[in-house]
Amino acid sequence: MKMRGLVSIALLGAMGAAAASGAAKTAPKDVEEALRNRVGQFYQLIVDKKFRAAEDLVAPDSRDAYYVNEKPSIEDFRVEGISWEDNFTTANLTMVSKTKIRNPRVGEYEENVPYSSHWKFENGQWFWFIPKVTVRQTPFGVMKVDPGVAAGSGMDLKAMIAKGPTQKDVLQGVGADRTEVHLTGNKSQEVKIENKLPGRVSLSAEIVSGAGFDVTLRDSGLEGRGKTELVVSRRRGVEFKPGRLTVMVQPTGQVLQIAVN
Repeated sequence: MKMRGLVSIALLGAMGAAAASGAAKTAPKDVEEALRNRVGQFYQLIVDKKFRAAEDLVAPDSRDAYYVNEKPSIEDFRVEGISWEDNFTTANLTMVSKTKIRNPRVGEYEENVPYSSHWKFENGQWFWFIPKVTVRQTPFGVMKVDPGVAAGSGMDLKAMIAKGPTQKDVLQGVGADRTEVHLTGNKSQEVKIENKLPGRVSLSAEIVSGAGFDVTLRDSGLEGRGKTELVVSRRRGVEFKPGRLTVMVQPTGQVLQIAVN
């Protein structure tokens, strides 16, 4: 599947951004409400295909990229989770939209597509933006040009770095050994998570539905080729209801979804 437009920008534009460490989990209620209102305004305009009107909610330094790229054909949207940074002035959202996908072999069809949406607070308002790419440390390792190697390679190495990894690399960079856990009694369950990329990523886990269970990441910062565990456990004295949790990977914007039964 090939995703384009704002969905792919949100994924690929975040690849080189430095991974956040120790980001706060819960924002003040008024801050989160203001963000959700702006997110709702922005994506409703995208659903309605009022792309020019949506420009007012795009940060000035991201507007050129916003206009250059094809816009996604989404039917709806919902916020699955929020990761906060910079004292609640930057937010990375896990979003899901029913998106029209065009495939030359099977035609057009709809699929629920998870993606990352980035927002920053400036001049009293929240704005959608594309994180700036760094050529130093990324989840794909240190990306730089050695002048000696470049001179004799016959290749435009700077252009190759600027192009970056493929979308497949991003979407499959971090993996989980299963997508569903079954809780029996008071025994906790572990999901093994592996970073297949050569550079560091940051993980955050959040319960998006259900009740009566907790989720813990043993390590929120995962080094290149590193592994960690996600622990899901029943909460004693509370009624259990099946649900779902997500693990968001920064800076790639990848989302892992795990059902809890």
